[in-house]
Amino acid sequence: MSDQPADLVIIGAGVAGLTAATLAARHGLRTICLEEQMFGGLVLNIGELDPAPAARPAQGAELSAGLMEEAAEAGVTYSNDAVTRLERAGSLYRMETSGDAMLARAVVIASGARLKPLGVPGELEFEYRGVAHCADCDAAFYAGRDAVVVGGGDSALQEALVLARHCQTVFVVHNDALPTARSHFVDEVAKRANIRLMPFATVKEIRGRAEVEAVVVRGAGGDSEITCAAVFPYIGLKPNTSFLSGQVKCDTGGFVITNDRLEASLDDLYAIGAVRAGFGGSLDDAFAEGERVVEALLSKDRGGDL
Repeated sequence: MSDQPADLVIIGAGVAGLTAATLAARHGLRTICLEEQMFGGLVLNIGELDPAPAARPAQGAELSAGLMEEAAEAGVTYSNDAVTRLERAGSLYRMETSGDAMLARAVVIASGARLKPLGVPGELEFEYRGVAHCADCDAAFYAGRDAVVVGGGDSALQEALVLARHCQTVFVVHNDALPTARSHFVDEVAKRANIRLMPFATVKEIRGRAEVEAVVVRGAGGDSEITCAAVFPYIGLKPNTSFLSGQVKCDTGGFVITNDRLEASLDDLYAIGAVRAGFGGSLDDAFAEGERVVEALLSKDRGGDL
């Protein structure tokens, strides 16, 4: 572990985290960005961003690559380590990671969120063998076959629209009378003859042998089986906060609670992006929070630190 603390450690290298890291480094802060998975975040796997962020590329990979390049040019140090524990150490924060431990004067949690699992039999068994999470990446594998999307929000309907370009039929299983997605996506789905909405329904089981072959759906009329080659669960998000170990105030869903300055319940600890309770959800929101948190950091009186 280095004895010299960083001015700022940002946990997570998605849109919000990279935006904050770049601005902090441009203001002269020694900034380290930790990311255990993909630098650039989940948008890396999205072909066409809808809606696209203002004055930015509309392709996920291009957007992510540009943000990483900007951060590197600003002097941000990257580390591909997972944070396993965060704790207060006097006036500093100490992070245990899968690599070396490190110290920081301030920390921004930008670790994002992951897709909630369905929690049904067969889901784990068929992960990467028909249970999938990226239509832009995998839709071509299921060309001419049927697929099931679970969920009725924006992400679910976006996935269904991508799959509909390749699959014979896309079943959208959701538990409300109508999808909860924005009207733009609902209208686009209605135009696709090969997308079939299944309201008031939930997936109870995923079946197959070597790969996914069917799902059991429970609806108003009882259980039925849909033959399919793939299942795409999009029923919401679960925040990546296990490393906090209950030290920080979170809401009932586990999302970090912040004040209007994006500061969490511990001093000099901030949260931005999808990990934060109250996050707006759009890419423009992620950019805005990355900018706001650096403004908050720089404006805070610390007696000369930072």
